[in-house]
Amino acid sequence: MKNDARYDIDRYDAAIYTEPFWTGDTVVNESVFPLLGERGERVFKLTYPATRILFVKSYTLERRYVEGADYALTDEGDLYIPEGSAIPVQPYLYLHPDANPDEKPVEVFYPHRKVTGEEPDRWEFWDESKMLSEQLISVTYEHEPDGSIPRPAAVGKYLPRTMARLTGGEAIRILVAGDSLTGGAHASGHFGIPPFAPPFAPMTGDALRVMYPEAKIELIPAGIGGGTSERLVNSGLVEEQVTSKSPDLVLIEYGMNDSNDGRIGFTDERFRTNILRLMSEIRERLPECEILLVSSIYGNPFTFDPSRYEAHARILGEIASERAWDGVAFCDPQAIERAVLRRKAFADMMADNMVHPNDFGMRLIAQTIADSLRVSD
Repeated sequence: MKNDARYDIDRYDAAIYTEPFWTGDTVVNESVFPLLGERGERVFKLTYPATRILFVKSYTLERRYVEGADYALTDEGDLYIPEGSAIPVQPYLYLHPDANPDEKPVEVFYPHRKVTGEEPDRWEFWDESKMLSEQLISVTYEHEPDGSIPRPAAVGKYLPRTMARLTGGEAIRILVAGDSLTGGAHASGHFGIPPFAPPFAPMTGDALRVMYPEAKIELIPAGIGGGTSERLVNSGLVEEQVTSKSPDLVLIEYGMNDSNDGRIGFTDERFRTNILRLMSEIRERLPECEILLVSSIYGNPFTFDPSRYEAHARILGEIASERAWDGVAFCDPQAIERAVLRRKAFADMMADNMVHPNDFGMRLIAQTIADSLRVSD
């Protein structure tokens, strides 16, 4: 029997939170939104079918629920929440109402993409406060390794200067250019609630410090809320936001807003042009700076077309794979999330049910980036 106490934490632990969940047989504090099924089903799928549940806690890790009374493990490896459980559950229409109550603005109820006639057939609840986060639960469980979550490809060979600094114990300055996800919305630390996990950018720095303890890593988040790649290059702020910081490696994490701008997102050519312009400006000022292109995770698939996110991720991969640039690589958190969403609900990953991930979503991004920064497979 493993030492379960190692995983029984009540605050952010960098080593545990940044350990890629696809490399072992235990997932720690995976988030679940207790939303009943359309017919009132009380079964909730985890990333992997569980063989043993170690703990079920509140999202803040301050309350522990009781096996048998509050939850159970089904024969299929899913989480079951019985009636009478102390775990608060919400009806299906709570997040997916079939009407817009009191004609609230889109910041509260956002219409689905699919419409019947002139009116949406369903809406999505959207809340930017900590309210939805505090309704999540955290599940720690064991499972049989099954390879269903692909390990991100190693990109170190394409970033030789970065890897030399990391493996050689040298100083390295990493800057993350992006939108509100890079800026921190909506990790628990952003809200100032336990477990006080940081957003993915500083968490990536923590992960790399665990992987390369001798390296002197400085990580600079440079996210602008509501930002897109186009707004950055058109604003003339690339020097101020990026190159003036003299990074050795720039992570370009634009995509969430690029993929849903105006509800339809940028065209492929427009997105490609913006990214290439940004890369060119960085290289003109910092010829030795290496670049890691990072795919966006998905926005709510009920409201935004997932194919836009996928097309933009594919373009980033194409730019890197064309090898027209030295010192450029591609990292794909979206591929990891897509595999996770084959079982889990989108709301399980999000803090606002729309575009901002919760701690588990932030961890997925940070773990993917850090795990990709290795020399080989």
